[in-house]
Amino acid sequence: MGLSVSAQQSNPIGSLLLDIFLVFSAGKVERMLTRDLIESLNLFGDRPWLEITNGKGITDRELSQQLRPYGIKPKNLRTGETVAKGYILADCADVFRRYIPKSELEALIPPPESSSSSPS
Repeated sequence: MGLSVSAQQSNPIGSLLLDIFLVFSAGKVERMLTRDLIESLNLFGDRPWLEITNGKGITDRELSQQLRPYGIKPKNLRTGETVAKGYILADCADVFRRYIPKSELEALIPPPESSSSSPS
C-alpha cells in the first residue's frame, strides 16, 4: 500500500485517471458530460492531481489538457435536446488499463466476507 500511495503522489495523472474511472463506475454510465465529470472530480477532496490546479478544483479546460496526450478528447454528446461536451467510457478504457495500476483497483475491492459460523 505504501508503494501505491508513493506512486500516486509522484504521478498525479495516474490518480486523476483512477478518479475518472471511479466516477464512471460509481455512476454506472458509458457517457458523461464534462460538467458532471468535473463536478464529481472536485468532490474528491485532497488528491495528488490537485497540484495540477494549484489546489483549486479542476476545470473543463484543465481536464481536457491533461487527457489530450493520452488520446482522450471530449466529444459532443446529446442528452435530450441538449448537446454538450463530454467523455465516453470506451474512449478511456485502454488508457485506464495501461495507466491505472492493478494494485490500485484491487485495493478498492473489499475483501470477501468470510463465513466464520459453521452450520449446526
